[in-house]
Amino acid sequence: MVSHSTVPVVGPIATEVLRDDLTAFAFDVCAQLGHAAVTATSTDIDVRNYAAVVVYGPSLSSPLSVVGTAMVLEAEAVLYDVPVIVAQPLSHAAPCDACGQLQTIATVRTEHGVFRASCSGDAPGCIQCFTDEPTAPVYVDGGWVPMCSGCADIMKALHPSPWNPTDNVEPVHASTSAFLLSAVTA
Repeated sequence: MVSHSTVPVVGPIATEVLRDDLTAFAFDVCAQLGHAAVTATSTDIDVRNYAAVVVYGPSLSSPLSVVGTAMVLEAEAVLYDVPVIVAQPLSHAAPCDACGQLQTIATVRTEHGVFRASCSGDAPGCIQCFTDEPTAPVYVDGGWVPMCSGCADIMKALHPSPWNPTDNVEPVHASTSAFLLSAVTA
């Protein structure tokens, strides 16, 4: 699944719970940015083969940053001029004006409003059939890929996973956006 339209998501991975959180965050990255998202659990990847590196948790610029896989991959991305995306502060979160999805990674505001990449036409589209229809993340072979509803149904049948929702709702594990929405509205 490595391509220049895929992004590795880096963050804490020391425990199974932290790896699940990273996988859930990668769901949000795929849903909001419209790119395939894989969790980086080792330094065995070459960040130059990716569109960007997305950081979950403290980044290099944070005093809370700790040495580990995430820091090494983020440093390599900076070294090789690969874009680094750090999740925006909660105060910048906003719902997409077209679909209502909360934008927690990188809210893009234009003169026409707030739109996620898939709704604005800035996303690559379905990774399977290449249509530019709206997409939803599907968990396949250890990563999230954006797919149209038809391709998603087929892929979920071929690659069942507890991470994949069965009725077009977010998986139970992908609670990042729901948690942030409750924090914003509380």
